[in-house]
Amino acid sequence: MKVRRGMALLAPAVVLAMVAAACGGGSGTDKGGGNGATGKGTLIYGESTDWPENLFPLISAGNATSVANILIRILPGAYRVYPDFTVKADTVLLASEPTSTTQGGKQVVTYKLNPKAVWSDGKPIDATDFIFDWNIQKSSDPTKGGCAALLS
Repeated sequence: MKVRRGMALLAPAVVLAMVAAACGGGSGTDKGGGNGATGKGTLIYGESTDWPENLFPLISAGNATSVANILIRILPGAYRVYPDFTVKADTVLLASEPTSTTQGGKQVVTYKLNPKAVWSDGKPIDATDFIFDWNIQKSSDPTKGGCAALLS
């Protein structure tokens, strides 16, 4: 019997959902939070595919689902997708929801960063981090801060 690739990819997701549902439950009186460890530590994450060629998703060698699965747990992002599929600003990184306005016929998105947002080494996350990210994605010209191997 020939198994279609889509079904082969769907099966692990179904198993994961079933395991997650089995691990939940309980009496329903546990409100969660407050009892877990916080702060620095080690996160061990298993990926079901071979280790990717690199972890830079903007070039072909790193443009893989496995890279996205790993990076989403490592790099901060302005938004978080919740289990009910709502999308909200990540309050660890941002102080408030980003705003979007039009100025001079151009869209301007303003991010107000949470002053407590820091990298793992304690260095504050600031506008230069967003500028670096913007520059590397907007151009494949290295003289403009971009990457020559950029996909598009």
